[in-house]
Amino acid sequence: MDRVELLAVLDSIYSGGTADGAESQTLDFKTQKRRSVQDTLEDLADAVACFANAGGGTVVVGVADRIAGPDAFVGHSLDVDATRNRVYELTDPSVLVEVESFVHRGGDVLVMNVPRGVTVHKVTSKMPTERVGTSCMPMSTQRIASLVAERQGDDWSSHDSGVPVDEVDEVAVAIARSRLERSVDPRRRERARSATVELLRALGVVTERNNLTNAGALLFRGYGPAARARGLHLSSYADRCARRERAAHGSARDRIAEGVRSD
Repeated sequence: MDRVELLAVLDSIYSGGTADGAESQTLDFKTQKRRSVQDTLEDLADAVACFANAGGGTVVVGVADRIAGPDAFVGHSLDVDATRNRVYELTDPSVLVEVESFVHRGGDVLVMNVPRGVTVHKVTSKMPTERVGTSCMPMSTQRIASLVAERQGDDWSSHDSGVPVDEVDEVAVAIARSRLERSVDPRRRERARSATVELLRALGVVTERNNLTNAGALLFRGYGPAARARGLHLSSYADRCARRERAAHGSARDRIAEGVRSD
């Protein structure tokens, strides 16, 4: 979650909402444990591993769950570097999170941005969990094996690009619609008439955060000046990954192109 989105959520809590009502698949609120800083850091490491095993997310410390308005902002006394380092030490494999602390008009908050994990993560000596809705749920042995297999065959082109779905190039979308309309398959012709977001979601290029995947950004947004301003460029590493994936089993971009190709 970027700073603008987070500030909007914090403002809504300050104005009378609750953190509990604002939590989601990708956002969790925490307060410091009364017993010790160590207990708090262990709790945060649990939350980080949980988010990493899902699609990533944001943990905010210093806002009480069920208190509305300004009183919800209870603050924190955590050190940014110590928090980042301790979470890294406690998670296995280690998760490196972005941590920042800033003053909202309600009080001090500490924000941890958790990336999507590269495998299954856990806190040492504990069972892995993953974020489901607003809860961290234990992962079964079958689920762990499935996620490990999925992420070992990680497809760069299916990752979140950070480009909102409403920034698509309508010309590119029109070309996709045109190809679908020429299909002999009535389901594809019907898909061509759906709303842009639904069309792109059906093609598999929209993430759970309503951003384009990397493949979607390449196909429907491009890499012009605006995209480059967001840091969206194909690195040599990404190029090599994409070539390996195409050689092995075809990239997400290839599969999407197949989805819009007329029969």
